[in-house]
Amino acid sequence: MSVGRTRHCSRFISPQITHVDSDSNKKQPANYSKTGLTFGTWNVLSLTSSSSQLFQLSENISEYKLDLLGITETHMPGTGSELLDNGSLLIYSGRTDGIRRRGVGLTLSKRIKNSLISYLPISERLLSARLHSQHLNISVVVAYAPTEGASDNDKDEFYQQLSSAFDELPRHD
Repeated sequence: MSVGRTRHCSRFISPQITHVDSDSNKKQPANYSKTGLTFGTWNVLSLTSSSSQLFQLSENISEYKLDLLGITETHMPGTGSELLDNGSLLIYSGRTDGIRRRGVGLTLSKRIKNSLISYLPISERLLSARLHSQHLNISVVVAYAPTEGASDNDKDEFYQQLSSAFDELPRHD
């Protein structure tokens, strides 16, 4: 498993800026401490980029009024992002060898997708993202741990990566 590089959204003026574009939310960032965030997790068991599965995902996000949804077992290869039918943004991290197993993702609702500062596809089991709001930035980590039946090496590697991911998060988020 290789550690990915942090991907900054194209809305950035330069790679060093850690706030969203001034035309977007920099002047009026969302105040999540007043409005709150609704979040959840879902083991989708396969989300292989077929339009029907992505449509069902976007419908469920809208139905439950979710702002953030951590997704496991996406089975999507590689890393990237995709805009869903309801305007939500899906970012994902999967295997790099083309095998459609494991994989994690995070959806950001239409309301908060412009708050995305950056995301880091760490492995097919870990993804972190950073969101900007009025008073603080929010770091989110989506993790899909190995089952008890996995080898000790796989478990050790996962928990080392998870620990490193938390160590690398900004302390003030």
